Amino acid sequence: MKQVGIDPEPIIQCAMETNEEKLKLQRKNQAWSPRALRINGWRFSGMLTADLVSRAVCSGFIHQPEECKSLFRPRDVFKPYVIHADGGVSFGTMLLWLSLTILFGFGCMLLYKRYLKADMRTTLREEVMLEVQAQMGQYGRLSSGA
Repeated sequence: MKQVGIDPEPIIQCAMETNEEKLKLQRKNQAWSPRALRINGWRFSGMLTADLVSRAVCSGFIHQPEECKSLFRPRDVFKPYVIHADGGVSFGTMLLWLSLTILFGFGCMLLYKRYLKADMRTTLREEVMLEVQAQMGQYGRLSSGA
């Protein structure tokens, strides 16, 4: 600011006096999402990682501050951007859960097959009994009428 002839003291004083009021106003008036971010009036639509947000903030300066210059090394644009996740599920854990899920599904199918077999036997037995009773009743009427 001193390079362009602006006295920084009133700006710093204004920022210190009204910082809580401005933060409350921003918290109350969310634009589109609680996880949204505006940088220099522009909507930041990238992933919310510290590296990408810091790069976006630093790219908004015409003359980057010393912090921005020391914070980043130039990134090779031809290499894919990789986020180093500290947590997550390992491949072995994923395979374990997948196999347990398949085994559980297979066990459920076996139990359902057992249930269907028993139900079919019961239904078939009842139908045979009804048919036998119907035939016995018809046979009884024929023999008593002759």
